[in-house]
Amino acid sequence: MRKYMFFSLCLLFCAALLLSTSETATAASQGSSASGSLTLNKTKIKLSHAYVDLANPDEPVICISDKPLPADAFSLGLLSEGYVREKKVHVLIFSISRKDKKPSGSINWLYFPGKETHFMNIGHAIAVTIKRLDDTVIEGKITTPKPLVDDFYKVTLSLDAQFKVSLAKPAVKTAPPKVFVTGDTSPPAKVYAEYYRACLMGDIEKLRGFFSAKARKEFDAFDEKERQMAIEVFKMRPTDVKITKPSITDDTASFSVHGSLRYGEKATGSVKMVLEEGKWKVREDKWASSSN
Repeated sequence: MRKYMFFSLCLLFCAALLLSTSETATAASQGSSASGSLTLNKTKIKLSHAYVDLANPDEPVICISDKPLPADAFSLGLLSEGYVREKKVHVLIFSISRKDKKPSGSINWLYFPGKETHFMNIGHAIAVTIKRLDDTVIEGKITTPKPLVDDFYKVTLSLDAQFKVSLAKPAVKTAPPKVFVTGDTSPPAKVYAEYYRACLMGDIEKLRGFFSAKARKEFDAFDEKERQMAIEVFKMRPTDVKITKPSITDDTASFSVHGSLRYGEKATGSVKMVLEEGKWKVREDKWASSSN
């Protein structure tokens, strides 16, 4: 995704990117499975669980893990820093193009625990072969043709696994999230509260109406895939937040927004708004999260 100022988002939101907790997946207990292993710094980790997220039918997202994930309410949004660290789970996720029957390139991540939770992009190092992809199943193999050495994370990894995920269960959307916005009630804060609710609903057209002219131009410059990725990130924000008292000048306002994610990580938004043609608009909305 291009690096625009307005859409500067922290790694934890982007890595879990992806897919919000409102999306639906089919889990291993419904006929899906994996076999093979991930070798991480000479430690061999058996992979035996597989899931698929069908939120975007044209780009199913495959999830392979060493430990079972919640099957009844599974979504990739569960894979927060806190969850990965607490459950000590290793997870591979990658997206498949249904049309081309090969990796789409949108999502290629390895999640693994440690003193800090790691989210590592492995798209350049993996090879995925699809043996079968139809209306009922996706079956294939994922490997690393040669070991991946990453100096930043100080890891060497190799991968050789097979997967089979069932598509038999129809995707069903859950109810829209209940969003609570408290705190300041000044005019810019009220506008932001409505904008924030639109973020969690994933309502693209409504969101565009809240953007400043510059932010809207940046958003419209995204291609369809980038735009959808940004929306999915928006939908992963806390559902209960508090707005602090803004610093307001004649035509600008700035304030912070605070909330918590599912596993206790603190999330903070830094917001700047501008007055355009008598209406408050969102110019910047930058979020970061921390386990502290």
